[in-house]
Amino acid sequence: MQRKILFIINPIAGSGRALNYREKIADYLNGTDIKYEIVLTESSGHATEIAKATAFEDFDTVVAVGGDGTVKEVAKGLAFGDVRLGIMPAGTGNDAVKSLNISRNFEESMYSIIYGEEKLVDIGIAGENIFLNVLSVGFDAEVVKYTDMVKKHIKGKFAYYLGLIMAFTRYKNKELEIYAEEGRYKGGVLLAAIGNGNYYGGGFNILPLAEMNDGLLDVCIGNDMSKISIIRIFIELLKGVHLENREKVVYFRAKSVTIKPKDYIELNIDGEISLLKEELNVIIKRDALKIIV
Repeated sequence: MQRKILFIINPIAGSGRALNYREKIADYLNGTDIKYEIVLTESSGHATEIAKATAFEDFDTVVAVGGDGTVKEVAKGLAFGDVRLGIMPAGTGNDAVKSLNISRNFEESMYSIIYGEEKLVDIGIAGENIFLNVLSVGFDAEVVKYTDMVKKHIKGKFAYYLGLIMAFTRYKNKELEIYAEEGRYKGGVLLAAIGNGNYYGGGFNILPLAEMNDGLLDVCIGNDMSKISIIRIFIELLKGVHLENREKVVYFRAKSVTIKPKDYIELNIDGEISLLKEELNVIIKRDALKIIV
């Protein structure tokens, strides 16, 4: 059967790096027997619309060319269907691919898209949103918020570092409830991450025990902390030893988790920020997406 692949490129991902892949993809595939099309997104949500439309075409694989936001949008369009998701990392963070062990090298990722194996993975559902990787609230969500503000003037990793500094100097611990069958947490938190994958924030292994096909959500809560404790916990996070800090970190697994903020709070879903003002139920759907790895 002849392969037919659709590449969905977010032209602004990675400060324009994704757009540069358009010519490289064509050069790589021209002369092969693989049929392909390349489409550029035009607005937020456009990648989902394009991916959904492939249900009426004969594409066997749709490739998200961009960062975590692009991957999330394409995954939303392909979830619970037969068309497979391919990922070509071209964003700033690219956290989802770390959990899937997908290379950021162009040639290696193209090879995987063409010759890789199909893997069934779970997806998280939070209200009307889905996520492939991690949903979070608290400090890290505010880092993303400030980074997005800085990106209007400064591009690349430096924008993230400035966003981190801004969040650190202005952050106040959030009051909320998080509960599941496995237990309940109520009080102030630095952050709370609920995930299907391991990494977020540009490479922090926040959920080291998570597996993307085990039918469970992993939950990590950093409780109420001083500024000094925040520095210490992030050092532990960088070293991958934060779960050993039983005084400051709560970790458990569940099939369903509910977040109830005392007031509004920033919500980070695979790198995209919105405001959470009321109770949110988060569930996991097993084997909901086919991915080429």
